[in-house]
Amino acid sequence: MDQSEALQILKSGRSVFLTGQAGSGKTYVLKEYIKFLRDKGKLVGVTASTGVAATHLDGMTIHAWTGMGILDNLTKKDLKKIIKKKGVSLRIRNAQTLIIDEISMFSAGQLDIAEEIIRYARGTWEPFGGMQVVFCGDFFQLPLLIDVEWNQWESLHIIRVLGKSLNQKFVILQNSIAIRIKTILMF
Repeated sequence: MDQSEALQILKSGRSVFLTGQAGSGKTYVLKEYIKFLRDKGKLVGVTASTGVAATHLDGMTIHAWTGMGILDNLTKKDLKKIIKKKGVSLRIRNAQTLIIDEISMFSAGQLDIAEEIIRYARGTWEPFGGMQVVFCGDFFQLPLLIDVEWNQWESLHIIRVLGKSLNQKFVILQNSIAIRIKTILMF
């Protein structure tokens, strides 16, 4: 799939996992999508699992965006304290789309904490409070840290941005490994 096709799927409002090899244009697609959303007056949470990755998108870490900081577990007391932070609550409630870049560097436990904070702040138990979520990264490029229960993500789609020199057979094999959710793969 090329970058323009990936961008069109993002513009449809679906929650997606955007992936591709290093240099395939994932960050370019994200930047174009962020610009599209902002031009439409939509509020978007632009985040990444690391500070360096966040700077590439002019965003912030998901840890700061959700107010979770370095928590490894979330108590009711922690949750209430986080939600009392006006800036955190407002940005979570008002965001229509959440982008998390370098998702493979974010552990499953951290993702669960972030998601619980978002659901609580938005007052709904839909995954990520019902907002569009865009995960971006390459689980084959960086060590795998995330182990999500994919059965809750029936509406999450996978978009693989392909570089022009990528071997198509390898891409098909790579996309079929350990993926247990509905996918949109257009070759």
